[in-house]
Amino acid sequence: MHSEPSIGPTEIWQLTETVWSAILNLDLAEGAAETSHRSGIRVMTSCVQITGAWDGAVVVRCTEDLAKRCASAMFSTDSTTPAEVRDALGEIVNMIGGNVKSLLPGPSKLSLPAIAEGIDYQMSVPGTRVMSEVSFRSQGQPMQVTVLVRVD
Repeated sequence: MHSEPSIGPTEIWQLTETVWSAILNLDLAEGAAETSHRSGIRVMTSCVQITGAWDGAVVVRCTEDLAKRCASAMFSTDSTTPAEVRDALGEIVNMIGGNVKSLLPGPSKLSLPAIAEGIDYQMSVPGTRVMSEVSFRSQGQPMQVTVLVRVD
């Protein structure tokens, strides 16, 4: 039996920072994420699943305000539609997830991104556990990136 590959905080930081600097050109710093549904702030969560030789998921959770700022940066506009905000957050999790996938044994596939949003919701990927999670701040807003691994 082979050992389980590990994606730790250092890898998550590097992969996320690459997307933030190359695609969004926004600031990114370590921070405590306050993106709980209990905070009363609108939150957006995006998720992609990785299936194949390794099974798991990558989840990005941030405030709706940060998601709007990311969409504005991605589309080079001051005004974005809700659909563009969802598209941008889906593309962000897709890029981070694709970079995570490149560190794992193959072959594997990346799912289409799924987006959840609101004030009072919980999102889970049944049959997984947290492998690693990193909290960030960008544009003064909290964000979290989580890598989940399937449990047998």
